[in-house]
Amino acid sequence: MKTNFLFPSKFRKLAYAILVLIFVFIIIAGQLNLLANEPQIKLLVKSILMSLICLFLFFIQFSKYKDDDEMMLEIRLRLVMNALLSGTLYLIISPILEFFVFDGEIQEIKAGQIIMVLMIYQILMFQMKRYQLKKELNEELH
Repeated sequence: MKTNFLFPSKFRKLAYAILVLIFVFIIIAGQLNLLANEPQIKLLVKSILMSLICLFLFFIQFSKYKDDDEMMLEIRLRLVMNALLSGTLYLIISPILEFFVFDGEIQEIKAGQIIMVLMIYQILMFQMKRYQLKKELNEELH
Protein backbone atom coordinates (compact mmCIF):
# COMPACT_ATOMS: atom_id res chain seq x y z
CA MET A 1 0.00 0.00 0.00
CA LYS A 2 1.35 3.39 -0.93
CA THR A 3 0.84 6.06 1.71
CA ASN A 4 2.29 9.48 1.21
CA PHE A 5 1.66 10.87 4.67
CA LEU A 6 3.72 8.44 6.77
CA PHE A 7 7.42 9.00 7.36
CA PRO A 8 9.98 6.51 6.03
CA SER A 9 10.90 3.71 8.45
CA LYS A 10 14.35 5.26 8.92
CA PHE A 11 12.70 8.07 10.90
CA ARG A 12 11.49 5.57 13.50
CA LYS A 13 14.95 4.08 13.98
CA LEU A 14 16.54 7.52 14.20
CA ALA A 15 13.88 8.68 16.66
CA TYR A 16 14.50 5.71 18.97
CA ALA A 17 18.25 6.43 18.92
CA ILE A 18 17.77 10.12 19.69
CA LEU A 19 15.28 9.36 22.47
CA VAL A 20 17.86 7.10 24.11
CA LEU A 21 20.41 9.94 23.92
CA ILE A 22 17.91 12.39 25.42
CA PHE A 23 17.16 10.06 28.34
CA VAL A 24 20.88 9.46 28.92
CA PHE A 25 21.37 13.24 29.02
CA ILE A 26 18.49 13.63 31.48
CA ILE A 27 19.94 10.97 33.78
CA ILE A 28 23.47 12.41 33.64
CA ALA A 29 22.26 15.98 34.15
CA GLY A 30 20.19 14.86 37.13
CA GLN A 31 23.03 12.92 38.73
CA LEU A 32 25.58 15.71 38.27
CA ASN A 33 23.15 18.55 39.15
CA LEU A 34 24.18 20.36 35.98
CA LEU A 35 21.18 22.67 35.97
CA ALA A 36 20.57 23.11 39.69
CA ASN A 37 22.02 26.64 39.97
CA GLU A 38 20.13 28.27 37.11
CA PRO A 39 16.33 27.90 37.41
CA GLN A 40 15.63 29.79 34.16
CA ILE A 41 18.06 27.66 32.17
CA LYS A 42 16.68 24.52 33.82
CA LEU A 43 13.15 25.50 32.76
CA LEU A 44 14.33 26.24 29.21
CA VAL A 45 16.19 22.93 28.90
CA LYS A 46 13.20 21.05 30.34
CA SER A 47 10.86 22.68 27.80
CA ILE A 48 13.20 21.97 24.90
CA LEU A 49 13.66 18.34 25.94
CA MET A 50 9.90 17.86 26.35
CA SER A 51 9.35 19.28 22.85
CA LEU A 52 12.05 17.04 21.38
CA ILE A 53 10.63 13.97 23.09
CA CYS A 54 7.16 14.76 21.70
CA LEU A 55 8.60 15.30 18.21
CA PHE A 56 10.48 12.01 18.19
CA LEU A 57 7.49 10.13 19.62
CA PHE A 58 5.50 11.60 16.71
CA PHE A 59 8.12 10.27 14.27
CA ILE A 60 7.91 6.83 15.87
CA GLN A 61 4.13 6.70 15.71
CA PHE A 62 3.83 7.94 12.14
CA SER A 63 6.66 6.04 10.45
CA LYS A 64 5.98 3.27 7.98
CA TYR A 65 6.50 -0.41 8.64
CA LYS A 66 7.36 -2.71 5.77
CA ASP A 67 4.16 -4.68 6.35
CA ASP A 68 1.81 -1.69 6.57
CA ASP A 69 -1.50 -2.19 4.84
CA GLU A 70 -4.94 -0.62 4.97
CA MET A 71 -5.80 -2.43 8.19
CA MET A 72 -2.75 -0.90 9.89
CA LEU A 73 -3.76 2.50 8.59
CA GLU A 74 -7.25 1.99 10.03
CA ILE A 75 -5.74 0.97 13.39
CA ARG A 76 -3.57 4.11 13.41
CA LEU A 77 -6.60 6.28 12.66
CA ARG A 78 -8.66 4.71 15.45
CA LEU A 79 -5.82 5.15 17.93
CA VAL A 80 -5.48 8.82 17.01
CA MET A 81 -9.21 9.28 17.53
CA ASN A 82 -9.12 7.43 20.89
CA ALA A 83 -6.12 9.44 22.05
CA LEU A 84 -7.76 12.73 21.06
CA LEU A 85 -10.94 11.78 22.89
CA SER A 86 -8.97 10.69 25.98
CA GLY A 87 -6.92 13.90 26.00
CA THR A 88 -10.02 16.05 25.67
CA LEU A 89 -11.79 14.21 28.49
CA TYR A 90 -8.68 14.53 30.67
CA LEU A 91 -8.59 18.30 30.07
CA ILE A 92 -12.24 18.60 31.06
CA ILE A 93 -12.35 16.19 34.00
CA SER A 94 -8.98 16.85 35.66
CA PRO A 95 -9.69 20.40 36.90
CA ILE A 96 -13.15 19.40 38.10
CA LEU A 97 -11.72 16.48 40.09
CA GLU A 98 -8.96 18.64 41.57
CA PHE A 99 -11.41 21.29 42.71
CA PHE A 100 -14.34 19.23 43.97
CA VAL A 101 -12.85 15.89 45.00
CA PHE A 102 -9.34 16.72 46.16
CA ASP A 103 -10.12 20.26 47.40
CA GLY A 104 -6.89 21.43 45.87
CA GLU A 105 -5.75 24.34 43.85
CA ILE A 106 -6.36 23.81 40.16
CA GLN A 107 -3.03 23.23 38.43
CA GLU A 108 -2.32 24.27 34.89
CA ILE A 109 -2.08 21.29 32.57
CA LYS A 110 0.84 21.57 30.19
CA ALA A 111 0.18 20.69 26.57
CA GLY A 112 3.53 18.93 26.23
CA GLN A 113 2.64 16.51 28.99
CA ILE A 114 -0.69 15.65 27.41
CA ILE A 115 0.84 15.22 23.97
CA MET A 116 3.60 13.03 25.36
CA VAL A 117 1.15 10.77 27.18
CA LEU A 118 -1.10 10.52 24.13
CA MET A 119 1.83 9.67 21.83
CA ILE A 120 3.13 7.00 24.22
CA TYR A 121 -0.41 5.57 24.45
CA GLN A 122 -0.70 5.45 20.66
CA ILE A 123 2.71 3.81 20.23
CA LEU A 124 2.08 1.15 22.87
CA MET A 125 -1.42 0.34 21.64
CA PHE A 126 -0.28 0.21 18.01
CA GLN A 127 2.56 -2.17 18.88
CA MET A 128 0.15 -4.33 20.85
CA LYS A 129 -2.30 -4.48 17.92
CA ARG A 130 0.52 -5.32 15.48
CA TYR A 131 1.70 -8.11 17.77
CA GLN A 132 -1.83 -9.52 18.09
CA LEU A 133 -2.37 -9.46 14.33
CA LYS A 134 0.98 -11.14 13.63
CA LYS A 135 0.24 -13.78 16.26
CA GLU A 136 -3.19 -14.49 14.72
CA LEU A 137 -1.66 -14.68 11.26
CA ASN A 138 1.01 -17.13 12.41
CA GLU A 139 -1.64 -19.29 14.10
CA GLU A 140 -3.68 -19.39 10.90
CA LEU A 141 -0.65 -20.42 8.85
CA HIS A 142 0.28 -23.29 11.18
